[in-house]
Amino acid sequence: PGAAAVVFTSPSTARHLAAAMGAEARDQLAGAALFAIGPTTRAALDELGWPVAATALQATTAGLLTVLRDHFRA
Repeated sequence: PGAAAVVFTSPSTARHLAAAMGAEARDQLAGAALFAIGPTTRAALDELGWPVAATALQATTAGLLTVLRDHFRA
C-alpha cells in the first residue's frame, strides 16, 4: 500500500516531485489524497493534472492540519 496522503507546501515541491517521478508520477500517487497549503500550490497541482483532495483555507501549517483532519474524519 502507498501513502494515504501527500502534502504540498509550495508550487516548487509539486513541480520537483513531478520532475523526479517522471511519467510514473500519476500512477505512483494514485490512491493518495493530495493536499495543498494554499491557492498558489493548488494551481501548480492543477497544472500538473493532479487531483487535489483539499486546499487549506489559510496558507499555514494550522490551516493544512485542519483540512487533513477534516478529510480523514469524514
